[in-house]
Amino acid sequence: MKVIGINLSATDEHATGIATIEDNKIRTFTVYKNPEILEIIERFDPEVVCIDAPLHLSANPYRAAEKEILAMGYNPEPQNMGDNKLKIKRAIEIRASTLHECEFIECHLDSVKKALNVSEPKQLTNVRMMNILKNQYEKDAVFAAVTAMFYKEESYEEFGDDEEGKTIIPKI
Repeated sequence: MKVIGINLSATDEHATGIATIEDNKIRTFTVYKNPEILEIIERFDPEVVCIDAPLHLSANPYRAAEKEILAMGYNPEPQNMGDNKLKIKRAIEIRASTLHECEFIECHLDSVKKALNVSEPKQLTNVRMMNILKNQYEKDAVFAAVTAMFYKEESYEEFGDDEEGKTIIPKI
């Protein structure tokens, strides 16, 4: 199984963390520009890419996914808060620009950490880090990649709908 997790920044002026998982081994990267993100996706050839941003832009501050996540006790941000619209548009652009055939899913990182009952990647027992995590962006990318693993293993909860998009949270 090969998956990628992306902790996407709203713009290419700020760092984006990327984590790849293959055979339960994690490698992480910090990049800035969309071509760098796309190059890693193309080179790594994943089955699933998990981004910590909605892949559908809604006119509503909260989509069905966020409303359901709120009801479960998690705390997603509304789409119209801060730089969220920029981040969502960037996530949509990356998915549309990817030449590699793979599935894209979205996650909400705080909800992922809460569902797994961990706050740091070193607390994960089913994967092995292959490099030193350089920053928080890479640490959070690990959680997005782990979400993609749970998704491939069909051990997840899905929130939302086809129209506005679905958010994936690991289920243990």
